[in-house]
Amino acid sequence: MKKTNKIPAGIPSPGAQPLPPPVPEESVQLLLRRIVEIAEQNLAQSAAARTLLHRWQLDNYTFLGVHRVGYSTGRLPQILNNPADKAHLTALGVLTPKGAERFTGCLLFPIYDLNGALADFWVVPAAAQGNARFLHNRPAAFWNIASAKGASLQYVTPNPIDAMGLKRAGIGNVMALHPGKGKPDMQGLQALGVQRLVIVAGDTSEAQIRANQLSSLLEPFKPEVITLPNSAGVADFLAKRGEKALAEAIVAATHHVPAVSVPNMQPLPDGLVLPLGNLRYTLNGLEKTKRQLKACIRVERGEKVWADTFDLNQARARKEFTRELARIFGESVERIETDLVKLTEACEVRLAQPDLVLPGSAVDPVPEGDRREAELLGKDPRLVERIIGDFRELGVVGEECNILFSYLIMTSRKMEVPLAGSFVSSIGAGKNAVTDKARDLCPVEDRFYASFLSGKALYHMPPDALRHKFIVIEEIDGMRQALHAVRMLLSSGGLTSRIASRDPASGRLQTQTKRVEGPAAMAVTGSNPNTDRETLSRFIVSSMDESREQTQAIHEHQLQAHSVEGLASEQRRKAIERRHHAFQRLLQPLRVALVQPERIVCTEDRLNSRRDFPKILLLIKSIAFLRQMQKEVKQGEGASYIEVDDYDLGLAQALICRLFGSRSLREVSQPSRDLLRVLHRMRGAGSQVVTSAGDFTFTRRELRECSGMANTSLHRCLRELEDFEFIARDTTSRRRPFRYTLEWSPQAEPDQAAVVFKDLKPDSRYIPSIFQASRPGKPQAANA
Repeated sequence: MKKTNKIPAGIPSPGAQPLPPPVPEESVQLLLRRIVEIAEQNLAQSAAARTLLHRWQLDNYTFLGVHRVGYSTGRLPQILNNPADKAHLTALGVLTPKGAERFTGCLLFPIYDLNGALADFWVVPAAAQGNARFLHNRPAAFWNIASAKGASLQYVTPNPIDAMGLKRAGIGNVMALHPGKGKPDMQGLQALGVQRLVIVAGDTSEAQIRANQLSSLLEPFKPEVITLPNSAGVADFLAKRGEKALAEAIVAATHHVPAVSVPNMQPLPDGLVLPLGNLRYTLNGLEKTKRQLKACIRVERGEKVWADTFDLNQARARKEFTRELARIFGESVERIETDLVKLTEACEVRLAQPDLVLPGSAVDPVPEGDRREAELLGKDPRLVERIIGDFRELGVVGEECNILFSYLIMTSRKMEVPLAGSFVSSIGAGKNAVTDKARDLCPVEDRFYASFLSGKALYHMPPDALRHKFIVIEEIDGMRQALHAVRMLLSSGGLTSRIASRDPASGRLQTQTKRVEGPAAMAVTGSNPNTDRETLSRFIVSSMDESREQTQAIHEHQLQAHSVEGLASEQRRKAIERRHHAFQRLLQPLRVALVQPERIVCTEDRLNSRRDFPKILLLIKSIAFLRQMQKEVKQGEGASYIEVDDYDLGLAQALICRLFGSRSLREVSQPSRDLLRVLHRMRGAGSQVVTSAGDFTFTRRELRECSGMANTSLHRCLRELEDFEFIARDTTSRRRPFRYTLEWSPQAEPDQAAVVFKDLKPDSRYIPSIFQASRPGKPQAANA
């Protein structure tokens, strides 16, 4: 027998690398924090990292910033080149014995303990999601264990990629634990209040093996296992089915009910909503006994509505239902019978999941009475007239175009790309009256108001504080410090900042990434139309009516407000606000499509039309979005959408003429355009001086008395018109005051709109007369 010499434990074998000495924990924490900072910078700057994030659908930088996810590019040895640091990094397993970085090309997910100390790194290679790596000799811990504080239910995945997928689907109480990472602290979980653990895994053999390993590690909790069908895990299921299907599957399995399998079905507290073709079925009060399946059914298509309560299991009631719907909506009996079969199946699915509430689903805050009133408002063909009438009740006089424009801005907050508007007028003209009323009609949870913004105010908002909000800022001068942030929010749909702060533990500076999500609709007011042209180019600029007639109307209203009738307006005001809050909450975030885009032609004689044309298209789509309850909701390209019709184009045409001006005046600010029309009206009156050559001349004083404009605004507008050569100063005479000559005439330069719609035939019965008078080819009032 051959004799072998055994080497005692703890003594390295000949030729083996000597084990590095253990690293003090204080030094470990300093090094790990530094690695996190470097990895975060790599993630923001590396194109390879962005490709990797896109492959695994980790494009939500808010989640990445919260969890401080990073990326390794292999440059760590060059940055941390201190010999002592390199020795410590080698002992931790960050560097190889030859000094190279082990994690090059990998995503780094920092693992923190409950005290905020860095326990480990979960390293996910680009090649294989399951082949995870960790630091040497570090204790086993959960990734994102902070979510377990005070939560009785926790979802557990075998890797952080799947955990981030669940967070995308709206499930926040999720952790990750590697199946082969030793024994985690079960008593610590129980002390946090965790009572139930649910493991989420795919249905492949490899995924089931990992799920069984996790079950063994978490045995004290007797964890349940949710199996996602036809997938290798959460990330795979998310890529194939989407966020909504993932949320439905997880919540349905957690409540031990069948997953939602009816396409487009929206659960209600006691029923459901199911669009089928061009009909929309709403069921409330759904209840089932051994023999009956009763519900209150409401069927809608456009302006037609039918409602009744009956038993879906009764043959006679089903027959009457089919015959009546076919008659009212002009559909075939066979089609209605097919819808009824699908409706009955949807009722059975809904009754099987009475406790189902999808993550991220908005709780309907609209009482039934307010809902009915809001639906009547949204379906009224004279919706625009009613909006203007409600502003009248709230105290706004005139300003029909600005009323509709401000309301469209507020409504567009729910769109993918909202509107932004700037309202310019002289001091004291009442420019804030319109935007304040639009803000009051916006639901409280969707509005953001400020009279002053500091330079960093928006960057330090919570991640979702501005998402789909209506931002109202009084006076553009109040946001002068935040102009760059406002521009980025409107252009990029969000704000990303990297802030240097001092680590309280180490005293070193570290970089933190913050992301404030958009988009947001915005309305600002100001008195100088030329304030920061770069910022105003993001807005559609409108002006207020400064005519004498408008001033007289305002005076009459101010007197009436102090009468007995004015004292009774408070109750009407509350009713109007309640109705519009309900209407705004019922609006769905539908997409808007142009049916025949070739019908819209934009003039290309000005360079700024490149920026104005997208604004005009957004304005058209916002009108269609406002009227969504009067339209048929269609399905296509994986999303619900509505279409722009001739009514939307006809209404938009008048707004475009008002807001963008004629082809020759498009680069002139709105107050100066209005002043030009006042001059043309003065020339027609013939009360001023006309030279022997037929030129019309005037002084600033004559113009100020006729227009009623404030002196500062008048000087500003005259300088602008003189720069564009629409007026000329008489330099031949040395007399004071100066006289000006008008060099512009609407007859010589017709008021052609910035955009022309071909073959437009809108239903003029429902377009208010004030907008019909503003169409191209017709003389537009000075203060429409």
